[in-house]
Amino acid sequence: MAYRVAYFKVHYPTEFYIAYYTVRADLFDAKIMAKGKEHLKNEMRRLEMKGQNEWSATEKSLYTIMEICYEMYERGIEFLPIDLYKSHAFNFQKVGDKQILLPFNSFQGMGDAAAKNIMDAREDGPFLSKEELKVRARLNKNVMETLEESGCLKGLEESNQISFI
Repeated sequence: MAYRVAYFKVHYPTEFYIAYYTVRADLFDAKIMAKGKEHLKNEMRRLEMKGQNEWSATEKSLYTIMEICYEMYERGIEFLPIDLYKSHAFNFQKVGDKQILLPFNSFQGMGDAAAKNIMDAREDGPFLSKEELKVRARLNKNVMETLEESGCLKGLEESNQISFI
């Protein structure tokens, strides 16, 4: 098994990281992992300063994911931000040789149901506004804030109402 993992990590690195994040990294948090190598390194240092003896089980698992993610950055592979019309609900996707498109559930606070609802709602056509997205996908305020912070909603009007002011 170790040979297989090493083989794919060497010969198919992007696919290896996609599989790892999709299958094993349930604690993946795009707010930490997807902001680039320097931001990730700073988060790792912050945890290291706390001392490994004082880490919770969640922090230990998170640190392992951070190490894998840092290695990915060192190999020249990067994340693309969530795309309202292209991102999958749960799966990371390969875009080009060294780019990975984030899924909707890669942000903490974005549940699987909300991620699936976005995928289902976009099948009915483009969203005209943030308000329409919220209604069609049945999203709550926290999920909408997460999407806004991720930059996913750039270019969308607040509502479908036209202002004549």
